[in-house]
Amino acid sequence: MGATFQSLAPELLIRVLELGPDDFAMRRASLLSHALVSRAWRAPSQHLLWDEIELHSRSAIERMLASPALGAFRTRVVRVSNDFKPGKPSVSTASDEPVDGYFVEIALRCLKGVSALVLEEVDGLAVSNLRLQSLEGAHRFLELRPGLQLTA
Repeated sequence: MGATFQSLAPELLIRVLELGPDDFAMRRASLLSHALVSRAWRAPSQHLLWDEIELHSRSAIERMLASPALGAFRTRVVRVSNDFKPGKPSVSTASDEPVDGYFVEIALRCLKGVSALVLEEVDGLAVSNLRLQSLEGAHRFLELRPGLQLTA
């Protein structure tokens, strides 16, 4: 009798799911679909969804903080970027404001296992508000994309 995906150990299923798309948005969409396949696929998919997250607006941080899965999985990489692009329609509400150091700090305090913080397209992020106390004891790694300006 041959093995099926349903009978795979969670560690093996995670490895299979890791072989998905390299692009962050495509990988996230793929994992969201995989989480709906069956109960056996949900936890491994969620494990990978939480492994690398992107905080692109205050509303994204609010959704993350309201998630019942918050803290259930380790988050290795946190990408911070501002979602506002020229020509992109947006609704101007308080929760759709760009991220700032204060809200990133709140998000980092709630995540466990963060070892990398990647800042993308966050010109003007006030580093003085981004104390990174939640990264104490972790492998501190801060990656800035070329040309970014951070204010003190």
